[in-house]
Amino acid sequence: MPRLHAIALVAIVVVGAVASRASAGVDELAQELRRLIAPGAADREQVLGALRALKDDRLRPLFSELAVGDDMIGRVQGVLALAESSDNASATTSMISRVASPEEQTLMIVRTLRDGLLSDDQIQEIIAWPGIKEELEVLLRSHIRKAEDPSMVSRLEELSTNESPAVGVIASLVLMDLGKPVDPESLMARLREKAIATDSLGVAYLLDFIRREQLTGAAPFVQLVLETQGIDMMTRSDALATMLVVAPERGAEPWNRAWQGAEGLVDQIRLALSAVSAWRTAPEDTLRAVASSGNPVISAMGGAALAFRTGKGEREKGLELWKSGYAPGIEWMVSSIEYLDLEKRLELRRALIESPIDGMRSDSLVLRMLADGMLEDDPSALCQLARNASMLADSRVARITLSAIVRAGMVECASEFDQLTWPDSGLTSLAQVVAAAAGNESVRADRLERTALGIGSLSRPARAVAAWEALLRMGEERKALAQILAAP
Repeated sequence: MPRLHAIALVAIVVVGAVASRASAGVDELAQELRRLIAPGAADREQVLGALRALKDDRLRPLFSELAVGDDMIGRVQGVLALAESSDNASATTSMISRVASPEEQTLMIVRTLRDGLLSDDQIQEIIAWPGIKEELEVLLRSHIRKAEDPSMVSRLEELSTNESPAVGVIASLVLMDLGKPVDPESLMARLREKAIATDSLGVAYLLDFIRREQLTGAAPFVQLVLETQGIDMMTRSDALATMLVVAPERGAEPWNRAWQGAEGLVDQIRLALSAVSAWRTAPEDTLRAVASSGNPVISAMGGAALAFRTGKGEREKGLELWKSGYAPGIEWMVSSIEYLDLEKRLELRRALIESPIDGMRSDSLVLRMLADGMLEDDPSALCQLARNASMLADSRVARITLSAIVRAGMVECASEFDQLTWPDSGLTSLAQVVAAAAGNESVRADRLERTALGIGSLSRPARAVAAWEALLRMGEERKALAQILAAP
């Protein structure tokens, strides 16, 4: 064989082999991505959430298919993704209106409302749907309640006659807040008829609704709950917390009586939690009483609440509660940080993330909340925390921060993270994923492919993002999506 012909033959074989391997890679990635998002797959909601967070229009066909699929998780995630990517506000409500299951429709509405994807006009549109469940209607009306809207008041008055407490009593509580004449005694009588007046779960639902919607006009009803015979200490503490939110001047005295008469540590802790949960409105003397407790955990809760209220010593007192390791107190504090000033939020969240607690996993909910909150406030601050973790070889903080960035999708300040040195190979792979998602085209497709296929033992959401970013770098995302959508 002439030499030139031999060289050409070898070249053809090599090119063919490379093309074959590339094709195999696309097929493997498509199969892996399909497996990660399949109904029943572990962490499926988190996986779809991570793909949603990329806000990549090229994923729209996938989410469009999920939105009309057979399983609830996929439909909810699909609708949310399409709502986030749509410039047409009516498209969101239109998609939700086509959902057949009332329960699923309610879930979608609650999620889109929580995520800020529904305007007041869209809520009005949903309220006008024929056949809307009255339990949902009354909740939506409470969200956009206006005393000066005659049609709103008239409809709430109609709903208030509904025999179901989840409709009739809720509507009555909203009317009370709007200043309309509602007898709280009649509401309690209705609850007694349904055997709910002393049912802790039923009353807890109503009290939570009053607190969440800040129905200050419903204070007389809360007072009646406090005066009800036979309620347990948990419900009484819940009612006291509600009174400290909607009418703190009326709630301080009964709370103080209960505090002075608390017989055991369990009751003291419940009352302390009721006070600190209302730290934004409760009288400072109430918070000082908790901070003055002889029990170090209770004192730490009160100290943190008082610091949050006065704006003095938030970091010091927050760390004191954090180091106590008391989970309910820590959960309250972490969920309350968002109400502090921006600089103090960032300072405290960073301090807590950097302070390990024995037994607390790096993927615990409170650490995720801290990192996600920090990222939402100032992405550059979380990125700097991650860089510091790289320099200090702090695998714990590195995992917390990089995982938060994966959940957030495209975070530009993480684009160079593939160039940093990380404590272990898993974190190195995770850094490559976040850098790729941030738009760094220099991250190689083969490295992302290995990560997507399980090398590095990353979380399923991170592997899904790695798979998608690898396909993009191969230029094969359309082919892969076609395979995924064509699968049975």
